[in-house]
Amino acid sequence: MLRLVPPAGIPVSVTDIFKIISARISSADKKTDFEETIKKITGAKCCWLVNSGRAANYLILKSLYELSGKAKNEVVIPAYTCFSVPASIAKAGLKIRLVDIEPNNLDYDYDKLSRCDFSKSLAILPVNLFGIVSDWNKLRMAVSDSGLYFVDDSAQTLGLSYNGVKCGSLGDVGFLSFGRGKNLTTYSGGAIVTSDDKIGDCIEKYMRELPSPNPLVELRILTEFLFYAIMMRPWLYRLPAVLPFLGLGKTVYDEGFAVESMTRLQKTIGTIISGNFQRIVQIRASNASRLAKGISNRGGYSIPGWNTGAAIPFIRLPILAKDESTRNLAVKRLFHIGIGASAMYPSAIDEIPSIKEALVNLTDDFSGARDVSRRLFTLPTHAYLTANDIDNIIACLRDIGK
Repeated sequence: MLRLVPPAGIPVSVTDIFKIISARISSADKKTDFEETIKKITGAKCCWLVNSGRAANYLILKSLYELSGKAKNEVVIPAYTCFSVPASIAKAGLKIRLVDIEPNNLDYDYDKLSRCDFSKSLAILPVNLFGIVSDWNKLRMAVSDSGLYFVDDSAQTLGLSYNGVKCGSLGDVGFLSFGRGKNLTTYSGGAIVTSDDKIGDCIEKYMRELPSPNPLVELRILTEFLFYAIMMRPWLYRLPAVLPFLGLGKTVYDEGFAVESMTRLQKTIGTIISGNFQRIVQIRASNASRLAKGISNRGGYSIPGWNTGAAIPFIRLPILAKDESTRNLAVKRLFHIGIGASAMYPSAIDEIPSIKEALVNLTDDFSGARDVSRRLFTLPTHAYLTANDIDNIIACLRDIGK
């Protein structure tokens, strides 16, 4: 089969492409309104745009470390998360304290979290994977009186809320990612949001020190964005999916990433794509719900963070297979029928070889995170997924689970 549905992404129409190019040309000396769009989505007072989510997290942590008087240097994160989270901590010169997660909801194991030593901890990040918002009430109770800053990692939960508070604004400061597979894309890019004036003043200082983007960077981004927009179509995606030099779907731990301001082109892309934001979220919620209802409690699969009747706009639908071999077989079979399923992050954070020196609690138990890394795979939920694709996915997984 030639057709292959990408594992994640946002459809970009030819009309969108023309709008982006036209708007970028006409805005040569104008400020885009993308910052205002993000403030509206998150409910935050202030917003700064940078070249990636990990760059945003890095700048946040540098600012919080300075505001703390550099008395504490540990950041608490889940033992299973995107590799860019620990990479940004290490790049900021800080240490990492890992806490295990619960496989059934991909949130912290709050019993273990409540027993942590926070005496040297500067900040804590929620889990917030795939569109599952962490239980912030439990999070705050588990670390009460610790003096920690709360950094709302909303790289995968933009557009959602918890108890009426919008993601991005659930902590003292938050960061977003506008990567290719997120609810809102600038192809690559990120944002810092906060309503705290002290934190905002410190971040503003760091932002002023960032170099202006090189014009050649815009040219590269435009070329890559056009390639992405065209080749993401299912009838074309199989070609880039099998080209090894593109590295699609690979997870790499890298502390050497650049920290720069967002380009005007990226802001323009974000402004145009944001016009479809609510539709993107609604389609993902609908597709995820149909998939979840057809897969849950059949063949030994479980769906973290989902319950019957929920309408969650998962950026990818997480599935836990009964064991690693079943997970691997499912990913292989789904690829064969034209569905780009993904095994996601290949290991728990403590198993990344080059990260050992940054970890402060290597001997702790991270069995939940390791279990998830071996059994989890994800399914696409974006608008290129058809009703027939959903039926084929459900049938395929049921057949494997017999």
